[in-house]
Amino acid sequence: MAIVTVDDLVSRWRPLTPTEEERAGILIDDATAFLKRTLNQADIDISDVDYCVIVMVICQVVKRAMLADDRAGLNSQQQIAGPFQELNVYANPAGDMYLTAGEKKLLGLRRQKLRSISPRIGDE
Repeated sequence: MAIVTVDDLVSRWRPLTPTEEERAGILIDDATAFLKRTLNQADIDISDVDYCVIVMVICQVVKRAMLADDRAGLNSQQQIAGPFQELNVYANPAGDMYLTAGEKKLLGLRRQKLRSISPRIGDE
């Protein structure tokens, strides 16, 4: 069973077209796998993270990925009248999935870990 649904995304963002809903469903599955893998690498069980935080983070990851094709995802735009030039710079042009620093903190991924190695001296 999916952790996040398309309805969760719609309620946190905006209504989607049928084509966008189909894409969002695929991206939600991808973002869920991405998040599970990221948490697993940090030795954090996804069941130990608050459900509301999981839903919020997955929806934000999917939203950023979907904005790659939308003018709302523009980071900057430049237009020049002559000789008719336009430049659009997107914040996430490839639609990559990533976590922001704030999201990492919410998920418990910003914890510092201390490890030490004891050197071996001599034959002991």
